[in-house]
Amino acid sequence: MDALEQNDIMKFNDYIKAQIKLLAAAGETASNLLLNLFMAYKNTKDKQFSTWVTNKANSWKEGTLQLNPNGVKLMDYAENYFKDSKSTGEWLKLTEEEKKIIALKAPICRTTHKRDDPPTPKKEKGNKGRKQHKGEKE
Repeated sequence: MDALEQNDIMKFNDYIKAQIKLLAAAGETASNLLLNLFMAYKNTKDKQFSTWVTNKANSWKEGTLQLNPNGVKLMDYAENYFKDSKSTGEWLKLTEEEKKIIALKAPICRTTHKRDDPPTPKKEKGNKGRKQHKGEKE
């Protein structure tokens, strides 16, 4: 599913809902839908969203969050989080730790790049000013 790779929760949810309808049309149901939704949502690149999903999953496991087995309520919660984060510019925002890692990598990349540059060729000492003897090549 490409939508989750693009970190678009709404497109992902639309895809899941379409798959559920296809299953229903064939007289089938999705087993463990909530568990699979939790696992999929945790795999987004947005670290804050992944943490939020983990907290929701823990609340659900503890029984303090009631969710329908069809996943509709969880998908609604995820969509609302996604919409709010997109509108405030928080979606896919780098964490402080990620910013530090990037900042630390930058000087390393620059020094590594300098070290990997080919060495400057040394100027060869020519035979200028020296007399050439018979049979000697230039």
